Amino acid sequence: MQRLIIAAFTALCIIGSSSLVMADEAMKGEMETTMKSSMKGKKKAQKEKVKAKHNPATGKAKAKATVPPIAIPSAPAPEAAPAQPIGQ
Repeated sequence: MQRLIIAAFTALCIIGSSSLVMADEAMKGEMETTMKSSMKGKKKAQKEKVKAKHNPATGKAKAKATVPPIAIPSAPAPEAAPAQPIGQ
């Protein structure tokens, strides 16, 4: 009877510890996939942020490149005729 109790207790300990190990492995696997997806999301958000930051700068540079230069007149502007003195 004593041997049966010891055998049952030993089997319970082995099964219990193996089930704990299996549960731990399952949790680790789940946490790894969650962490990977979280890191991918953060990395993608960072890339979008950098793209958004650089896009306006390149847009301004493109706008400056496409604007034609302002025409500068070669002849001076005509002057207005002098006003006549009052009382003459």
